Amino acid sequence: MTEERSNAMTLGALCMLSGAVAWASVLLANLLGESSGLHLPMGVWGIFLLNPLSLLPDLAFGLAIGLLLHHRGQVEGLRQVGYVAASGLAYFCAYHVAFQFDQTFFRWGTPHGEGVVGFVVSGILAGLVGSPLLGLVTIRLLRVPARVVPQWSVGVGGAAGVLLGITTHDHTEWDWTLLAFFVLWQGAYAGSLAPLLRAAPASGDAGRVG
Repeated sequence: MTEERSNAMTLGALCMLSGAVAWASVLLANLLGESSGLHLPMGVWGIFLLNPLSLLPDLAFGLAIGLLLHHRGQVEGLRQVGYVAASGLAYFCAYHVAFQFDQTFFRWGTPHGEGVVGFVVSGILAGLVGSPLLGLVTIRLLRVPARVVPQWSVGVGGAAGVLLGITTHDHTEWDWTLLAFFVLWQGAYAGSLAPLLRAAPASGDAGRVG
């Protein structure tokens, strides 16, 4: 239990840092876009949103976890790149679940189109979509034994989605509540991954895991 707690704290602290990096990358990309006049397209086929907020945050998360796993000898080469890509894809899906659900069910009739309840509910649903998606890909990618189920990370991911509510009425220049959201959310979710990541074999032993 002591080792598990220490591992969770390490993962949590590392990804609180990645959350800050995620916030900074989104902020920097937006500033560069405004200064250069270049912007990523906001919509594709009327469904997908392509912008710094939908693309960048979990790439930082995936890179942080991937580097840690590489340092521990649990992942290397294409598997490390694959984890970063899987993290980005899971977040991209979760982002769109939150956005579409909030736009569909909560935007009408809320002051200035902003409702805390909508953000909270949408954040929970996003967590319940993104967390199992990344967990299942992680099991497959890292060849974690089939008996390991990511139920703890799914629960924490969904609960941490509540934190999206703190970003509702942020009108600050630097989006400070977005910083708080990414730091707290990524830190909490990363800590919940400790049992799953601990079960991953060393990369040299992965082929022997059934």
